[in-house]
Amino acid sequence: MKREIGILVVVFVTIIVMVSVINALNDYIEPLQVNLSTTNVEQGGNFTISGTIQPTRNLEIEGRPTTIQLSKSLNIVIIPPKGYNGTNINGTMGNIYSTVVSVSKTGYTFTKEISVGSNVDTGNYLVMVLSPGGDRGEGCIYDGLTGNVGTNNFWRELNNQYNLIDKTQDQICSIILNATVQGYLSDDASWVGYIKVAPAVTPTPIPTSTPTPSPTPSSIPSPSVIPTPSPTPTPIITPTPSPTTPPPTLTPPTPGFGAIFTIAVILDLPYC
Repeated sequence: MKREIGILVVVFVTIIVMVSVINALNDYIEPLQVNLSTTNVEQGGNFTISGTIQPTRNLEIEGRPTTIQLSKSLNIVIIPPKGYNGTNINGTMGNIYSTVVSVSKTGYTFTKEISVGSNVDTGNYLVMVLSPGGDRGEGCIYDGLTGNVGTNNFWRELNNQYNLIDKTQDQICSIILNATVQGYLSDDASWVGYIKVAPAVTPTPIPTSTPTPSPTPSSIPSPSVIPTPSPTPTPIITPTPSPTTPPPTLTPPTPGFGAIFTIAVILDLPYC
């Protein structure tokens, strides 16, 4: 019997120690895990803010352990490099980007894609992700703001209760932290990071060869008619006549007796 009681005591103490260790580790684990898809983006580009949030958080408030129910939605604020006098990162109206994003019921994840304006200020934009805690039965509210201020009316009430006009980036960040995680007995959660917006790089156009259009019949020039030169006549060379020796004058011979006899026979002349 004593042995069984001893085993039960050891088991009970072990459970208490394990619970204490888990609670201690939970205090060191950030309840809000945030990732940026990139830390550098060009004008006209885009990036994504995503992460997870613990559904509950164990804290010690006023000396008593307290389990905090974190919000089912978050606030995202992006402050330009020039603060209140800068440009909204998405290029729309207003100086500071602010939106509300929901947390999924399974996995407690969230994601938000941000489109960067094509003409916004370049430099380091400060990104803040905020979650109100839900202790004291008042729902999930921000502890540094007066009234029941949750995610849906956070930005409006922040501007109503604090003066953000002409404030720098660091000053606006300090105001938001005072209104949330640095409030009295705050159980809120926050994450802060930077993303750098660089000038858009205009791609160098690749020269394309323009095909030479085929000439139309009307644009084809008429061929020049080059007259065929007449052949140069070969000069007829008249040979110089060789001097001829005039034919000799023939002197009829003196007829002899035979010839006379022949003539006489022809003429039938009497021969005497």
